[in-house]
Amino acid sequence: MRYCLIKRDDSFSEEVENSIAKKLEHDPFFSKDSIHPELVIVIGGDGTFLAALHHYMTHVDSLRFLCFNTGRIGYYNEFSISDVDMALEGVKDGTLKTKSFPLLALNGEKETHYAVNEFIVSGLLKNVEYDILLDGQFLEHYFGMGLVISTTTGSMGYNRSIFGSILDTKLRAMELTEIAAIRSKAYQPIGSPVVIDGGRTLTFQEKNHRPATLLQDNLTFQKEADPVFTIQYGTKNAVCYVKDDDVFVPRLRKTLGY
Repeated sequence: MRYCLIKRDDSFSEEVENSIAKKLEHDPFFSKDSIHPELVIVIGGDGTFLAALHHYMTHVDSLRFLCFNTGRIGYYNEFSISDVDMALEGVKDGTLKTKSFPLLALNGEKETHYAVNEFIVSGLLKNVEYDILLDGQFLEHYFGMGLVISTTTGSMGYNRSIFGSILDTKLRAMELTEIAAIRSKAYQPIGSPVVIDGGRTLTFQEKNHRPATLLQDNLTFQKEADPVFTIQYGTKNAVCYVKDDDVFVPRLRKTLGY
């Protein structure tokens, strides 16, 4: 199996990387290939996983991620350092469980971008203004600092910090949550998080020359959004090795700190 190693930039993660590299160096099952890997071994936290995911996004469907936690929370980093031998053996003999995390797709005029946690429609310098449609039907006229469109797993991150709902990871759903929406006689936002079936499409139509900056998983990718773009679940998935079939409760416990 072709593999690569991606680590967090700290001395402990580097030690772990060196240890894993030595284990794999003389194992005929594994061959190092940073260009076209089949297995991406991540050593760090969620930021390290997200960096690895977006680095290999063009062929993410042919990859599997094995993530060891040397960071803090590590939602996607299922395994501890003490699990290294067990996890590698599980990869080799095919017994280690996997879970597919569907990616949201943002379709603009020319490009499509993907996110595993959320897209953020952000007014960094001034408030943004959009008509938002759900499957072509008018949903709301939004004016304010921005919106978060999260996946079920992403619902436990930025979305939760702005009082969005936590979604069960067994659902195929996305959540629309407003950031500091303006309320007045002229603007009447929904004011509550909206949980949307994963088969639906959100359309954003810019109003009054107030375009947003777009972020995917907190990474800025477009400083001025196209006048019209859509967000929906795409066809890509991130496949991660996991300890449990049902990751919802373990991740919720990490979120709550117990």
